[in-house]
Amino acid sequence: MNKRDILYLLYKFSAGQKQEFGQLDATYKIIYLFNHNGPLETSELSKVRREDRGDGERLEFHSKEHLMTFAQSVMEQNNYSAVNLLTATDYNIGIESCHDLESLRDIFNKYGTNIENSRPSGGSILGRFF
Repeated sequence: MNKRDILYLLYKFSAGQKQEFGQLDATYKIIYLFNHNGPLETSELSKVRREDRGDGERLEFHSKEHLMTFAQSVMEQNNYSAVNLLTATDYNIGIESCHDLESLRDIFNKYGTNIENSRPSGGSILGRFF
């Protein structure tokens, strides 16, 4: 199985009012998860282990590390070559300069966090060397 194109993840960060031990309750909520063809299929999300999915079906996480672990798991389970994560705030800033779909993807590359898939893609034995 060859590696597929890039996965894009748009998320929103919220700092809550609840304080425990002097810390604010933070939430990282996935707003949109898509690839070259459009929104991610439900079947692709179902491949991810339940414990990596965050807070239920809402796809909310209490730390950026958990969000990144989830994104990496979706990328690896569905054989994407990379995943780009971007906050809604950075997206809104960058969208003003977009003129086409390619410049929209460039926002993720320029302002987002990129995670490359380091797992072997399978395929032929020659493909692993070249």
